[in-house]
Amino acid sequence: MPQPGTRVFHRLPVYTVEPNTAKAVGLGAICAVAALAFRYSIGLLDPSVPPFATFLVASMVTAILAGAAAGFACALLGFLLAWVTFERQLPDAFGWGGIAQYVIAAAVTIWIADEYRRLLRRVQDREKATARQMGLVEAENRTLTLVAADKPFTETLASLVRTIEEYSDQRVLASVLLLDPDGEHLRHCSAPSLPDEYNDAIDGLRIGPEVGSCGTAAFMAKPVYVADIDADPLWREYRDLAKRHGLRACWSTPIMSRMNTVLGTFALYHLEPRAPEPHDIEIVTLLVKIAALAIEREGGSRGCC
Repeated sequence: MPQPGTRVFHRLPVYTVEPNTAKAVGLGAICAVAALAFRYSIGLLDPSVPPFATFLVASMVTAILAGAAAGFACALLGFLLAWVTFERQLPDAFGWGGIAQYVIAAAVTIWIADEYRRLLRRVQDREKATARQMGLVEAENRTLTLVAADKPFTETLASLVRTIEEYSDQRVLASVLLLDPDGEHLRHCSAPSLPDEYNDAIDGLRIGPEVGSCGTAAFMAKPVYVADIDADPLWREYRDLAKRHGLRACWSTPIMSRMNTVLGTFALYHLEPRAPEPHDIEIVTLLVKIAALAIEREGGSRGCC
C-alpha cells in the first residue's frame, strides 16, 4: 500500500503561449484591405481627405479589435503598408515626429482598449461565479433537506450528481460508485449522463493501484485527478473503453466515512483533457462530504444501489 498522505495528481503539461505571428500577419492583411476599402470609400465622398490619414485610422481600428499582442503588430504593419503605399502623398512636415505621434497614439489606444476588455472579462467572470455560488448553495440546501427528511441515500446521491452537472462551468458527466461489502469492488450507483454500456462495464470494478481513476482513488483513499486519459498509465487497461465513449479526463474523489474508511467514489468525467482548478476541488469536496453524510445516515450502507 502507498505511504499515508500520498496523493496522486496527474496534470497536463503547462505551456506558455507566445503571440501568434501568423495571426498577426493575417490581421495585418485584413487591416490593409479594410484600410484600402475605407480610404477609397471616403475618397468617393470627399476627395480632399488625405489617403494616408484614412489608412492609419482603419489600421488603428483593426489593431484595437485585435487585442494587445497582435494589435501592436497590426498597427506597425499597417503603418509600414501606409508608408510604402502613400509615401509620395505624405506632407513635407511629416517626419520622425509624425512617426512618434502615431506609435504613441497606437500604443496608448490599444492599451486602453485591452484594459477595458480585461475589466469587462473580470466583471463577467465575477457575475458567473456569484450566480454559480448561489446555485450551489441552493442545491446544497435542497440536498441536505433530503438527508434531514430521511430520504433514501440513493435519492440524495442522484441529487448530488444532478447538482454538479448543472452548475459546472463546462460540460461534466458525474458518477457515484459505492464500495461493495467485500471491500474490493466498486458498484454502480448513479451516473445518468454516462452511457449505459460504460456504466455496465465498470460495475463491479476491482480496486487497485492502477485501475483508472476510481479504482485507484478507492484503493489509495486519496483523490486521483487524471487530466488526460489517453496519456495516463492509470488508464492503460481502460483507455479504449473511455475512448469509445468520448471520455478524455476523469477526476475521482473517495467518499470517506467518519471512521476514515472508503464508502465509494465521486467522479467527474470530461469530454476533453482538463486538469481541475481550485474551485472545482472545493465544490467536489463539499459534495463528497454530503454524500458521506447521506450514506452513513442510512447505517453506513455499502454496495450497489
